[in-house]
Amino acid sequence: MIIKGGFVFDHRNHINGQVLDIRVEHGKISALRRQIKPEEGEKVIDAEGKYVIPGIVDMHCHLREPGGEHKETVKTGTSAAAKGGITTLLAMPNTNPALDNPHVLYRLQAAIRKESRIEVKVASAMTRNREGAEPVNFAQNKQAGYTAFSDDGDGVSDEKLLYEICYQAKNAGALLIEHPEDVFLSKKEPCSYGKIADILKTLGQSAESESLDILKFGTIAGSVGARAHFTHISTRKSVEAVRMLKRLYPGLITADTTPHHLRLSEDDNLLLDPNLKMHPPLRPEDDRIAVERAVIFGTIDAIATDHAPHSPEEKDAGFIKAPFGVIGFETALSVVFTHLVKQHRTSMLDMVKLMCANPAKILRLEEGGAIQETKRADITVFDPDKRWTVKPEGFISKSKNSAFLDKELWGSVRYTLYAGEIVYEA
Repeated sequence: MIIKGGFVFDHRNHINGQVLDIRVEHGKISALRRQIKPEEGEKVIDAEGKYVIPGIVDMHCHLREPGGEHKETVKTGTSAAAKGGITTLLAMPNTNPALDNPHVLYRLQAAIRKESRIEVKVASAMTRNREGAEPVNFAQNKQAGYTAFSDDGDGVSDEKLLYEICYQAKNAGALLIEHPEDVFLSKKEPCSYGKIADILKTLGQSAESESLDILKFGTIAGSVGARAHFTHISTRKSVEAVRMLKRLYPGLITADTTPHHLRLSEDDNLLLDPNLKMHPPLRPEDDRIAVERAVIFGTIDAIATDHAPHSPEEKDAGFIKAPFGVIGFETALSVVFTHLVKQHRTSMLDMVKLMCANPAKILRLEEGGAIQETKRADITVFDPDKRWTVKPEGFISKSKNSAFLDKELWGSVRYTLYAGEIVYEA
């Protein structure tokens, strides 16, 4: 197969929009150069005028399997991810049962082998059953095949437990992914401090409920030499905390944010739409601007979807009672492209760094995140000129709870290749 005549962008190999042909053979990229002549009968994808980028590496999402199959499954979730140009994802462990031991991982991996369209990596919980009381066996779980460790959905607040987690993680060579939240301060309020909190006559989740956890977790991890990644950053104070920790513990601290925290603020949800209720919540506009600047200038290393599907019945319960979470697989690339690249806030190459190269580097993946000869052919062909409106009936995902319903976006995936096979074609 040849992908012919596209503008190729690859951050790892400093390819910045050159028109190149790519030959794919036996699941790998066998040639990458200006002109490749097709052999007789060889399939050719015409990419003229299109952007050709590495498959997206989504380092934070929820497939809901096991236990939440009414919201999403491995099959529906990975099909939706492929439509969004994602070829590798990291599934979080807040399932039922929690992903906290080798046996539950092996059962999930059997479903992945049978149903997945793309590569699925799995994060283990940091504590048994995600209860925040006793650490999992890090060495055993890493050897079993878990890629990272997280109690996502809850922060770990006990300092003694944190030290034990960080020591085990360092000794196992494992990445810790922290959901930054001090529950004593956040009280799991349905919204942020600010305008929506005023409407609901509540305090809302403070900025400090996020930044305090970052400072505590990051300081303990850094002091013992463990790698700590902070996910879905949403406030200015959190950005400042991450920036300080990076100076104190170089090479150990990384962070991501989401397309919705990058693009939306509380001002977008003054009517209290449950589809715009997520965790962390949408923040005041000055926080959103701080997150955007942190992405542009490199304090935040990656963009991840935090794809969190919920059934229509759950979201129809109203803003207060509806669960936290929004889907993101099928809109993430277009949202980031529309907001950052089309608005000239950053370059296409930097977007590829944020969504492909850096997540692969943080997760220490052997494959993925780059377009390079001899490497696995994980490739997304993207039409930058396609304009479309987000509608629920267009989603492959089992759930429809998008924060971008009825929004007009630029850019659409035409082809997604995983290991040289076309797993999505528009």
